[in-house]
Amino acid sequence: MFDSKSLTTLEYPKILSALANYAQSAGGKEKALSLTPFESLREIEHALCETDEADREIGRAHV
Repeated sequence: MFDSKSLTTLEYPKILSALANYAQSAGGKEKALSLTPFESLREIEHALCETDEADREIGRAHV
């Protein structure tokens, strides 16, 4: 896991704050502010597969 100093150096809190500004609900804002970086390549690949699947489903809904 990234240590706090590294996340601060990378301005991660600033990135989360910018993301949270796009949230349309208090719950969405809270979720955005609580995001943490993935710790392994396996987690990243799994999340990317979920994103690809959601993208395909959204594409089908608009056809």
